[in-house]
Amino acid sequence: MDSISPHLDRKLSPWFWVPSLYFAQALPNVLVMTVSTYAYTRLGISAVVIGYTAWLGMPWMLKPLWSPVVELIGTERRWVWMAQFVAAGAFLLVAWGYNTEHFMLWTAIGCLVLAVASATHDIAADGYYMRVLSAHDQTWFTGIRSVAFRGGWIFGEGVLVMIAGLLIARSLGVQTAWAITHAIAAAIFFVLATYHLIVLPQAPPKPVRERGTLGGLFLESIAIFKKFFQSIPLGIAIPFLLFYRFAEVQLGKFAGKFMLDPRSVGGLGLVEEQVGAINGVFGISAMLAGGVLGSLLAARYGLKKSLPWMVVIINVPNLVYVLLAYIQPESLTVIGSAIVVEKFGYGFGFTGYMLYMLYLATGEHKTSFYAFCTGLMTLGLIFPQSLAGYPLQWLGYLRFFIWIMLATIPSFIVTWLVYRQLDPAFGRREEAA
Repeated sequence: MDSISPHLDRKLSPWFWVPSLYFAQALPNVLVMTVSTYAYTRLGISAVVIGYTAWLGMPWMLKPLWSPVVELIGTERRWVWMAQFVAAGAFLLVAWGYNTEHFMLWTAIGCLVLAVASATHDIAADGYYMRVLSAHDQTWFTGIRSVAFRGGWIFGEGVLVMIAGLLIARSLGVQTAWAITHAIAAAIFFVLATYHLIVLPQAPPKPVRERGTLGGLFLESIAIFKKFFQSIPLGIAIPFLLFYRFAEVQLGKFAGKFMLDPRSVGGLGLVEEQVGAINGVFGISAMLAGGVLGSLLAARYGLKKSLPWMVVIINVPNLVYVLLAYIQPESLTVIGSAIVVEKFGYGFGFTGYMLYMLYLATGEHKTSFYAFCTGLMTLGLIFPQSLAGYPLQWLGYLRFFIWIMLATIPSFIVTWLVYRQLDPAFGRREEAA
């Protein structure tokens, strides 16, 4: 059942599956890690508790523990569509949970199941991407997959938030509105899983190896884990993976809450429809432009020459939130323009982060190596986000965003360390040819 339509293998270009694959990678992540903040804000959950929901991202951090299993058993293609079907069921569980008395408990359980399925999907999707595409095609499609990932993110944070807002405005209630939006996400994921089951091309065959017992598989997994840490510059790569987005992840956790909270507490006092429109229309356009421009720059000049620009452009635009909190403008045009600047910067700068993970994920076990990188990336997201509720509660929005600007300093330091040791040819067309 791994290949329903093998005749498609020679015909479909990556344009037919790279965007949908990474859209599917993003949607569970945004709903668990970001959009839940919107619902919990409306339901009266405090900033500190909302911060701790970052721990629902643990499966994305721990996925390196089972990435060798995904690599060594079956095919990445099969894992992709199987994980997507499980995720569709998990979305339904979350939808049901919102309409229970103990909604916080049941939605958290549903989100945890969703995170496990999504983390497994991430491993398989990234491995599939690296096995099917050439080195240059990987570089070329880095920006496209970044845009598709962010497109899924904006769909969740934009379109689904708008739908929830429209349902709330029609007096369906916050819990019912969010239940319906998660049911819609479940239907979308079922369609994506079916589509990928049919159209994904077959990957090149893996090297034949003796699988042996489960104990042997475990030992091989440990060996792959050791190889990863022996093959990367630990003192440079790990700080980069942890701190490149140190400020941005804290901002991202509470940007939506800032937009929804009333002006009396320092927020912008918007409603879900407005927040969704700003993020889903203006934000996605800016992120598309930033992601594509970042990938084109890296493909032309290489990662080393591009990375200094990327670290500046991902961090400096965070300053718009300081201005928004200080001025508290009422004009949606002003607010939307500020968000466009920040989203463009994120789309551009995140491309460099993804390329550096590809730089580290080389050799026979690139699927597992890349999963280790993304696990470290998630670790660098969970800890800052889980504690960010405290400075927000203590400082208020204006001073919190000033703190965000100070928190960009580690990003510049770790980028400088990586820049010094990067291969200047990595990512350029002539290097990949």
